[in-house]
Amino acid sequence: MATTTQLLLSELYTAYFNRAPDAAGLAYWEGQLNNGSMDFDAIAQNWANEQPEFVQTYGANPDPDTLINKVYQNVLGRDPDSDGATYWSEQLANGNVSTSALIEAVVAGAKAPTGSAQDAQLLQNKATVGVKVAEAGIDDIAFAKKVVQAVSADTNTVGVVTGLIEVAKADTTALATATQTLDAVHTMLTTLPTDTLETTIANLKSIIVSMVAEVSAGNIADVGATLQATTVTVEAATQDPTYIEDPLTIASTITSDPEELPRQMQRL
Repeated sequence: MATTTQLLLSELYTAYFNRAPDAAGLAYWEGQLNNGSMDFDAIAQNWANEQPEFVQTYGANPDPDTLINKVYQNVLGRDPDSDGATYWSEQLANGNVSTSALIEAVVAGAKAPTGSAQDAQLLQNKATVGVKVAEAGIDDIAFAKKVVQAVSADTNTVGVVTGLIEVAKADTTALATATQTLDAVHTMLTTLPTDTLETTIANLKSIIVSMVAEVSAGNIADVGATLQATTVTVEAATQDPTYIEDPLTIASTITSDPEELPRQMQRL
């Protein structure tokens, strides 16, 4: 079960790097906190000033507007409102706040009682799946990036993504394929209209839950092929949500004959 410290660190990974924590990284920084070597402010400053990944994410010496927009997208999945953007831009330009203080403030604002419930839920969902990646012992950065992009404020997306993490953990040679599946889920989230997305995600969760049960029972010999079929399924449902109106039947086909769904798509 995730600890409060792990979830808070996972929030920072999302805010700074737009990814889930890798297993080794989370263990290291959690150790720094637990042994008293650093606190959260010190870690935030270290990530902003000393980590090459920060430059890779934001560029060298990013201008205030670029930094603010990126952080808002990482944490909240949206651009800042004009008043917020102006305020933070002025604070950064005048040297009143540091980069690390800005990022911590955006994270805190997302969780504040006066903030948006949807913002808070989205950040919570990203932190939750982030810890799941580390708990699974996964250190693949490409996978970690896709994980946080494949969740929304809908808690059913957490079920979808944690299920895919469980499947990927069962066969790490299929991580690249699992990454493609997560990418397809992200496309679904950004493509389908709101009025159909909720039901479609719920149906997809049912499919993933069934798949996880079959993997856990040792009934799936080729995890990679099963994930490929799942990717095809998500892509098809993104084009036509009625494709997974019967999730149990689709799940049965994916797990019993994963090559059948790609064949169906070729015939369409």
